[in-house]
Amino acid sequence: MALNEETAADSFAGADGFDFWVGEWNGDVGGGVTAINIVTRDYARRVIKERFTAPQLRGESVSVFNEARRVWCQTWVDDTGTYLLFVGQRHADRMVLEGRRPDGEPNGMRMVWDRITPDAFEWDYQRREADGSWSSQWHISYVRRQEEATSLLAELQNKLDDYAAAWHAGDPSAILGHLAPDAVLLPHDGLTPLIGRDAARAFWFGGRWPSGGIGSFSFALIDAESRGEGSAIAWGTRELEYWQAESGEKVTYEFRGTVLLAFARSGTSWAISHFMWDDPPPTRTVSVLGEP
Repeated sequence: MALNEETAADSFAGADGFDFWVGEWNGDVGGGVTAINIVTRDYARRVIKERFTAPQLRGESVSVFNEARRVWCQTWVDDTGTYLLFVGQRHADRMVLEGRRPDGEPNGMRMVWDRITPDAFEWDYQRREADGSWSSQWHISYVRRQEEATSLLAELQNKLDDYAAAWHAGDPSAILGHLAPDAVLLPHDGLTPLIGRDAARAFWFGGRWPSGGIGSFSFALIDAESRGEGSAIAWGTRELEYWQAESGEKVTYEFRGTVLLAFARSGTSWAISHFMWDDPPPTRTVSVLGEP
Protein backbone atom coordinates (compact mmCIF):
# COMPACT_ATOMS: atom_id res chain seq x y z
CA MET A 1 0.00 0.00 0.00
CA ALA A 2 1.64 3.25 -1.09
CA LEU A 3 1.09 6.26 1.13
CA ASN A 4 0.24 9.41 -0.76
CA GLU A 5 -1.78 12.59 -0.40
CA GLU A 6 -4.93 10.93 -1.75
CA THR A 7 -4.91 8.04 0.73
CA ALA A 8 -3.92 10.35 3.55
CA ALA A 9 -6.95 12.53 2.83
CA ASP A 10 -9.16 9.47 3.30
CA SER A 11 -7.65 8.74 6.75
CA PHE A 12 -10.28 7.90 9.37
CA ALA A 13 -10.37 9.83 12.65
CA GLY A 14 -6.93 11.42 12.28
CA ALA A 15 -5.24 11.81 15.66
CA ASP A 16 -8.03 9.77 17.25
CA GLY A 17 -7.42 6.81 14.98
CA PHE A 18 -5.62 4.73 17.63
CA ASP A 19 -8.06 5.45 20.48
CA PHE A 20 -9.51 1.95 20.11
CA TRP A 21 -6.12 0.50 21.06
CA VAL A 22 -5.76 2.25 24.43
CA GLY A 23 -6.32 -0.14 27.34
CA GLU A 24 -5.17 -3.49 28.67
CA TRP A 25 -5.42 -6.51 26.37
CA ASN A 26 -4.99 -10.27 26.46
CA GLY A 27 -3.62 -11.61 23.20
CA ASP A 28 -4.14 -15.17 21.97
CA VAL A 29 -0.85 -15.93 20.25
CA GLY A 30 -1.80 -19.54 19.55
CA GLY A 31 -0.72 -22.82 21.08
CA GLY A 32 -2.22 -21.84 24.43
CA VAL A 33 0.16 -18.86 24.76
CA THR A 34 -1.20 -15.53 26.03
CA ALA A 35 0.42 -12.14 25.56
CA ILE A 36 -0.35 -9.04 27.62
CA ASN A 37 -0.41 -5.69 25.87
CA ILE A 38 -0.83 -2.46 27.84
CA VAL A 39 -1.43 0.64 25.72
CA THR A 40 -1.61 4.15 27.17
CA ARG A 41 -1.69 7.77 26.07
CA ASP A 42 1.33 9.70 27.38
CA TYR A 43 3.04 13.07 27.01
CA ALA A 44 -0.03 15.35 27.04
CA ARG A 45 -1.96 12.45 25.46
CA ARG A 46 -0.17 12.97 22.15
CA VAL A 47 1.87 9.73 22.24
CA ILE A 48 0.45 6.20 22.17
CA LYS A 49 2.75 3.93 24.19
CA GLU A 50 2.56 0.13 23.94
CA ARG A 51 4.15 -2.34 26.40
CA PHE A 52 4.00 -5.90 25.07
CA THR A 53 4.85 -9.00 27.11
CA ALA A 54 4.81 -12.60 25.88
CA PRO A 55 6.85 -15.68 26.87
CA GLN A 56 9.03 -15.37 23.78
CA LEU A 57 9.20 -11.59 23.40
CA ARG A 58 9.06 -8.36 25.38
CA GLY A 59 9.03 -4.96 23.72
CA GLU A 60 7.42 -1.59 23.40
CA SER A 61 6.41 0.93 20.80
CA VAL A 62 5.61 4.63 20.63
CA SER A 63 3.26 6.07 18.03
CA VAL A 64 2.53 9.70 17.15
CA PHE A 65 0.20 11.28 14.61
CA ASN A 66 1.95 13.52 12.10
CA GLU A 67 -0.54 16.33 11.52
CA ALA A 68 1.24 17.69 8.46
CA ARG A 69 1.28 14.35 6.60
CA ARG A 70 -1.91 12.97 8.24
CA VAL A 71 -0.18 9.66 9.03
CA TRP A 72 0.74 7.67 12.12
CA CYS A 73 4.45 7.04 12.76
CA GLN A 74 5.53 4.21 15.04
CA THR A 75 8.87 3.01 16.43
CA TRP A 76 9.20 -0.50 17.92
CA VAL A 77 12.07 -1.91 20.05
CA ASP A 78 12.32 -5.21 21.95
CA ASP A 79 14.52 -7.51 24.00
CA THR A 80 16.02 -9.12 20.91
CA GLY A 81 17.55 -5.79 19.86
CA THR A 82 15.04 -5.28 17.05
CA TYR A 83 14.35 -1.72 15.89
CA LEU A 84 11.46 -1.17 13.46
CA LEU A 85 9.76 1.84 11.87
CA PHE A 86 6.17 1.98 10.59
CA VAL A 87 3.99 4.60 8.88
CA GLY A 88 0.30 4.40 8.05
CA GLN A 89 -3.32 5.39 8.55
CA ARG A 90 -6.62 4.11 9.78
CA HIS A 91 -9.32 3.54 7.19
CA ALA A 92 -12.82 2.84 8.59
CA ASP A 93 -12.46 -0.35 10.65
CA ARG A 94 -8.81 -1.10 9.80
CA MET A 95 -5.50 0.39 10.88
CA VAL A 96 -2.58 -0.37 8.55
CA LEU A 97 1.01 0.60 9.32
CA GLU A 98 3.60 -0.17 6.65
CA GLY A 99 7.19 -1.03 7.55
CA ARG A 100 9.94 1.39 6.57
CA ARG A 101 13.70 1.11 6.22
CA PRO A 102 15.81 3.81 7.92
CA ASP A 103 15.94 5.63 4.55
CA GLY A 104 12.14 5.80 4.52
CA GLU A 105 11.56 3.25 1.76
CA PRO A 106 9.07 0.36 2.27
CA ASN A 107 10.62 -2.84 3.65
CA GLY A 108 7.91 -5.23 2.47
CA MET A 109 6.27 -5.72 5.89
CA ARG A 110 3.14 -4.28 7.47
CA MET A 111 0.89 -4.52 10.55
CA VAL A 112 -2.89 -4.66 10.27
CA TRP A 113 -5.43 -4.07 13.06
CA ASP A 114 -8.74 -5.47 11.80
CA ARG A 115 -12.26 -6.36 12.97
CA ILE A 116 -12.04 -3.61 15.56
CA THR A 117 -14.75 -3.47 18.24
CA PRO A 118 -14.73 -1.74 21.66
CA ASP A 119 -13.50 -4.92 23.38
CA ALA A 120 -11.62 -6.91 20.71
CA PHE A 121 -9.56 -6.72 17.53
CA GLU A 122 -7.36 -8.88 15.31
CA TRP A 123 -3.70 -8.01 14.71
CA ASP A 124 -1.65 -9.43 11.86
CA TYR A 125 2.00 -8.98 10.90
CA GLN A 126 2.30 -9.51 7.15
CA ARG A 127 4.92 -9.83 4.41
CA ARG A 128 4.50 -8.74 0.80
CA GLU A 129 5.09 -11.67 -1.56
CA ALA A 130 6.60 -11.49 -5.06
CA ASP A 131 3.13 -11.46 -6.65
CA GLY A 132 2.07 -8.44 -4.58
CA SER A 133 -0.13 -10.37 -2.14
CA TRP A 134 0.29 -10.26 1.64
CA SER A 135 0.93 -13.36 3.77
CA SER A 136 0.49 -13.56 7.54
CA GLN A 137 3.68 -14.03 9.56
CA TRP A 138 2.24 -13.62 13.08
CA HIS A 139 -1.39 -13.35 14.11
CA ILE A 140 -2.76 -12.34 17.55
CA SER A 141 -6.42 -12.14 18.60
CA TYR A 142 -6.92 -9.53 21.34
CA VAL A 143 -9.68 -9.09 23.91
CA ARG A 144 -9.88 -6.31 26.48
CA ARG A 145 -8.83 -7.30 30.02
CA GLN A 146 -11.96 -6.05 31.80
CA GLU A 147 -12.21 -8.80 34.41
CA GLU A 148 -8.48 -8.82 35.02
CA ALA A 149 -8.40 -5.07 35.67
CA THR A 150 -11.29 -5.36 38.11
CA SER A 151 -9.55 -8.26 39.84
CA LEU A 152 -6.30 -6.27 40.09
CA LEU A 153 -8.05 -3.32 41.73
CA ALA A 154 -9.64 -5.67 44.28
CA GLU A 155 -6.28 -7.39 44.95
CA LEU A 156 -4.50 -4.11 45.62
CA GLN A 157 -7.37 -2.79 47.73
CA ASN A 158 -7.18 -5.95 49.87
CA LYS A 159 -3.44 -5.38 50.23
CA LEU A 160 -3.99 -1.86 51.54
CA ASP A 161 -6.75 -3.06 53.85
CA ASP A 162 -4.26 -5.51 55.39
CA TYR A 163 -1.65 -2.75 55.61
CA ALA A 164 -4.10 -0.46 57.44
CA ALA A 165 -5.07 -3.34 59.75
CA ALA A 166 -1.40 -3.72 60.73
CA TRP A 167 -1.38 -0.07 61.76
CA HIS A 168 -4.55 -0.58 63.80
CA ALA A 169 -2.88 -3.53 65.52
CA GLY A 170 0.21 -1.44 66.29
CA ASP A 171 2.51 -4.09 64.83
CA PRO A 172 5.67 -2.48 63.34
CA SER A 173 6.96 -5.76 61.89
CA ALA A 174 3.68 -6.40 60.07
CA ILE A 175 3.53 -2.79 58.85
CA LEU A 176 7.04 -2.91 57.42
CA GLY A 177 6.41 -6.39 56.02
CA HIS A 178 3.92 -4.87 53.56
CA LEU A 179 6.74 -2.80 52.04
CA ALA A 180 9.26 -4.03 49.49
CA PRO A 181 12.78 -4.15 51.03
CA ASP A 182 13.86 -1.18 48.88
CA ALA A 183 10.52 0.66 48.99
CA VAL A 184 10.52 4.41 48.30
CA LEU A 185 8.15 6.53 50.41
CA LEU A 186 7.42 10.18 49.60
CA PRO A 187 5.68 11.76 52.62
CA HIS A 188 3.48 14.85 52.44
CA ASP A 189 4.69 18.43 52.95
CA GLY A 190 7.97 17.85 51.15
CA LEU A 191 9.54 15.73 53.89
CA THR A 192 12.70 13.83 53.02
CA PRO A 193 12.03 10.72 50.89
CA LEU A 194 12.46 7.42 52.71
CA ILE A 195 14.27 4.60 50.92
CA GLY A 196 14.08 1.08 52.31
CA ARG A 197 12.41 -0.54 55.31
CA ASP A 198 15.08 0.65 57.76
CA ALA A 199 14.44 4.29 56.83
CA ALA A 200 10.68 3.75 57.21
CA ARG A 201 11.23 2.09 60.60
CA ALA A 202 13.34 5.02 61.83
CA PHE A 203 10.78 7.54 60.54
CA TRP A 204 7.71 5.91 62.06
CA PHE A 205 9.05 4.07 65.11
CA GLY A 206 12.35 5.73 65.97
CA GLY A 207 11.01 8.21 68.52
CA ARG A 208 10.44 11.04 66.04
CA TRP A 209 6.78 11.43 67.04
CA PRO A 210 5.16 11.92 70.47
CA SER A 211 3.41 8.89 71.98
CA GLY A 212 -0.09 8.31 70.67
CA GLY A 213 -2.17 5.93 68.57
CA ILE A 214 -4.27 5.33 65.47
CA GLY A 215 -7.98 6.10 65.66
CA SER A 216 -8.90 5.12 62.11
CA PHE A 217 -6.97 4.46 58.92
CA SER A 218 -8.34 3.44 55.51
CA PHE A 219 -7.69 3.58 51.78
CA ALA A 220 -10.17 3.74 48.89
CA LEU A 221 -8.53 2.94 45.56
CA ILE A 222 -10.17 4.45 42.50
CA ASP A 223 -8.17 2.86 39.70
CA ALA A 224 -5.34 0.37 39.17
CA GLU A 225 -3.27 -0.59 36.16
CA SER A 226 -0.89 -3.43 35.44
CA ARG A 227 2.53 -2.23 34.30
CA GLY A 228 3.73 -5.52 32.89
CA GLU A 229 5.18 -8.56 34.58
CA GLY A 230 4.99 -8.34 38.36
CA SER A 231 4.24 -4.63 38.78
CA ALA A 232 1.19 -2.37 39.06
CA ILE A 233 0.23 1.17 39.98
CA ALA A 234 -2.89 2.46 41.76
CA TRP A 235 -4.28 5.74 43.01
CA GLY A 236 -7.08 6.80 45.29
CA THR A 237 -7.77 8.44 48.63
CA ARG A 238 -6.63 7.96 52.20
CA GLU A 239 -8.27 8.84 55.52
CA LEU A 240 -6.23 8.86 58.70
CA GLU A 241 -7.11 9.82 62.26
CA TYR A 242 -4.45 9.61 64.91
CA TRP A 243 -3.82 11.19 68.28
CA GLN A 244 -0.74 12.12 70.20
CA ALA A 245 0.01 13.53 73.62
CA GLU A 246 1.02 17.17 73.57
CA SER A 247 1.68 19.12 76.79
CA GLY A 248 -0.57 16.83 78.78
CA GLU A 249 -3.43 17.03 76.30
CA LYS A 250 -4.75 14.60 73.71
CA VAL A 251 -4.55 16.18 70.27
CA THR A 252 -6.36 14.37 67.45
CA TYR A 253 -5.51 14.98 63.79
CA GLU A 254 -7.74 13.97 60.89
CA PHE A 255 -6.24 13.76 57.41
CA ARG A 256 -8.14 13.23 54.15
CA GLY A 257 -5.91 13.20 51.10
CA THR A 258 -4.77 11.39 47.96
CA VAL A 259 -2.31 8.56 47.39
CA LEU A 260 -0.32 7.16 44.47
CA LEU A 261 1.26 3.74 44.91
CA ALA A 262 3.34 1.28 42.94
CA PHE A 263 3.33 -2.42 43.78
CA ALA A 264 5.77 -5.23 43.03
CA ARG A 265 4.76 -8.90 43.00
CA SER A 266 6.29 -10.71 45.97
CA GLY A 267 5.62 -14.43 45.72
CA THR A 268 1.84 -14.86 45.53
CA SER A 269 1.12 -11.44 47.02
CA TRP A 270 2.00 -7.79 46.43
CA ALA A 271 4.46 -5.50 48.21
CA ILE A 272 4.33 -1.70 48.22
CA SER A 273 7.37 -0.54 46.23
CA HIS A 274 6.57 3.18 46.01
CA PHE A 275 4.15 5.19 48.15
CA MET A 276 3.37 8.89 47.78
CA TRP A 277 0.72 10.62 49.87
CA ASP A 278 -0.48 14.19 50.11
CA ASP A 279 -2.99 15.82 52.43
CA PRO A 280 -4.47 19.27 52.92
CA PRO A 281 -3.95 20.71 56.42
CA PRO A 282 -5.62 18.36 58.94
CA THR A 283 -8.41 19.16 61.32
CA ARG A 284 -7.14 19.34 64.88
CA THR A 285 -9.14 18.54 67.99
CA VAL A 286 -7.92 18.94 71.59
CA SER A 287 -9.33 16.92 74.49
CA VAL A 288 -8.31 15.76 77.93
CA LEU A 289 -5.71 13.01 77.86
CA GLY A 290 -7.33 9.75 78.87
CA GLU A 291 -10.77 10.54 77.40
CA PRO A 292 -11.97 8.27 74.58
